[in-house]
Amino acid sequence: MRFVNLNNIEEGMVLAKPVYNEKGSILLQAGVKLKNNYISKINELGYNGIYVQDERLEDVEVKEIVSEELKRETTNEMKDTFQDINRQMKISNKKVNEIKKSVDVLLAEIIENKNLMVNMMDLKIFDDYTFHHSVNVTILSVITGISLGLNNSDLYKLGLGALLHDVGKVNIPKEVLNKSGKLDDKEFSVIKQHPVEGYKILKQNDEIPTTSYMVALHHHEKFAGEGYPEGKNGSDIHLYSRIASVADVYDALVSDRPYRKGFTPSEAMEFILGGSGTNFDRDIVTHFFKKVAPYPVGTEVILSDNRQGIVIENYEMHTLRPKIRITKENGADISPYDIDLRNNTLNSVTVISTLS
Repeated sequence: MRFVNLNNIEEGMVLAKPVYNEKGSILLQAGVKLKNNYISKINELGYNGIYVQDERLEDVEVKEIVSEELKRETTNEMKDTFQDINRQMKISNKKVNEIKKSVDVLLAEIIENKNLMVNMMDLKIFDDYTFHHSVNVTILSVITGISLGLNNSDLYKLGLGALLHDVGKVNIPKEVLNKSGKLDDKEFSVIKQHPVEGYKILKQNDEIPTTSYMVALHHHEKFAGEGYPEGKNGSDIHLYSRIASVADVYDALVSDRPYRKGFTPSEAMEFILGGSGTNFDRDIVTHFFKKVAPYPVGTEVILSDNRQGIVIENYEMHTLRPKIRITKENGADISPYDIDLRNNTLNSVTVISTLS
């Protein structure tokens, strides 16, 4: 399968993965041939791209650390959680128990697939951003924690904190959260209240571990200081918060928002690497980079020698050197063949851009 940006979707393409509507139900099944009215609906929903079948890639599968179905179920659970908090101005014991079960299921699936890399092309839609974001940050945080060698108890508390890290946004006006332009100073000061608001909500419930609700409070702190709300730095920021900080920024960058187009995974990774040691803990960035593919499987790329192809495999210790199925040379279609950029004879060849 191949990932196709929204602007490049054409009538007649065949879906390789389902498309979901705003309620989380399947709108179009895998195998459906796209018509113009289907493409219009995908556009209306705010998708930034889809996976389509490609006869050149029949042997290539995008393996997911967490199934799309489980991500959708957990996203709906987060919607219910926000609504529950909005009604009661607190998080109920019933809701905490439901969230804990969701974390257990997520953790089990991630651990089962812990040897996979995250091939995450963001397909979420604008209106559900906060809920999808919470789930993605959890997946990214836990897989990074696994790479760091955390035990299951720590992974559970990390996952719980990551899933609930943005609950304080329930108290932020929607017109500020979803503003289509740049926030002014007053609006940004309102946004900056959500870590403290989340901390207050979660701290009320004795069923949530302290280290989990501290993720809500400190996920916007920066490793060298100057973050918010407390300006903590270094190891004064709990490990879970340092992990969630990297995951939070990465997922925010790759997400399409009403006010800007999302970064590609490689662009987002460059931003994270650029902040290593200042905004982010360098060791955590190293482990994050091992598990998250800058060029996810199915991504069309251009190489430094003018060849063009599609990423078909990634490697944990060589994330910038994927295996690629070459489909064009100097702009002309060719009979596809594979190259592995880990090969020493290809040292001078690099990926220079993506076509998504």
